[in-house]
Amino acid sequence: MARPFYQVPIDLIKGVGEAKKKALLKEGIATIEDLLYYLPRRYLDRSVRDVIFLEEGPATLLVQVKSSFLAHGKRSRLMAQVRTLQGHPITLVFFHGIRYYRYSLKPDAYLAVSGRLEKFGGSFQMVHPDLESLDSADMEGAIHTGRIVPL
Repeated sequence: MARPFYQVPIDLIKGVGEAKKKALLKEGIATIEDLLYYLPRRYLDRSVRDVIFLEEGPATLLVQVKSSFLAHGKRSRLMAQVRTLQGHPITLVFFHGIRYYRYSLKPDAYLAVSGRLEKFGGSFQMVHPDLESLDSADMEGAIHTGRIVPL
């Protein structure tokens, strides 16, 4: 007698190789049933805030890159000057992955940035925000922005 579909081992699913199987087994997922009952640890609200006045705290904002530069000191960091679509200036700061972000932050590019908005030295900044490249200012091409994302 054939076993029910939900008891099929995950390695029989097309596209699941040895590496993916090991990762899933590490999370306690061995069958399709385990996969169906695996729930996210938490959710992130990536809804875009329409801001007139900026406030400190978690935020997802649509911005346009104005410039980026390397700042040297005790620790090198990449600083990117961006503007929200409402015209508010914000600085994005990256301490790690500088080479990657340096080529990702092209002037005039539209991005959705998600992270903690903080006031630093009289202006707003986000340190290591999550970035999502957009095709235009109207969220075309957004995958995670504008929705609730499971983690």
